[in-house]
Order: sequence, then C-alpha cells, then structure tokens
Amino acid sequence: MAESQQGEIFWQLFNEDIEALTRYGEFLAFQQRGVNWWLGDVARYAEARFPDKWHQIFPEWISPGLIDRCIAVAKAYPSQEDRNIHASWTIHM
Repeated sequence: MAESQQGEIFWQLFNEDIEALTRYGEFLAFQQRGVNWWLGDVARYAEARFPDKWHQIFPEWISPGLIDRCIAVAKAYPSQEDRNIHASWTIHM
C-alpha cells in the first residue's frame, strides 16, 4: 500500500499472482469483520469521556450515519462474547 500526499490509500499491484491476491483478499476481508465494531467501541469511549467534542476524533469526511450505526450496534452487543464475527454486520444491525 502507498499513501499519496492527499492521504488517500491505494494498492500498488504489479504482476501479482492469484495466490498473492488471495492473501490480500483474505486479509482485508478478515480486517473488515472488526472495523465497524472498533469504530463503535472507540466512538462510545470518546463520547463517554469527552461528551462535548467526541466527534473530533473522526475525520470530517466520514459518514456520521456510519458512526451512529456502529455506536448503536456496539451498544446493543457490548460484550465480546455476544459479538459473532461469523455473522454479517447487517444481522447484528
């Protein structure tokens, strides 16, 4: 991965074989399972700790609706044991 001067992240893929692309795909899919939980957890913590300015922890381009959904689901499933990473995010919502 590389980062441009604008901060955008993109993949630079050169002559990757199917096995390498499969590893990338599996890694990204695995990480995606946790991202919404992590967003919800960090937002909940920031909201409790800094109620007047917790929104500042996120970049201005992120969807407030996404963060609100992540918070709601993280509140509904606060215990790690209740979070089924094998279920889709939509099922939890």
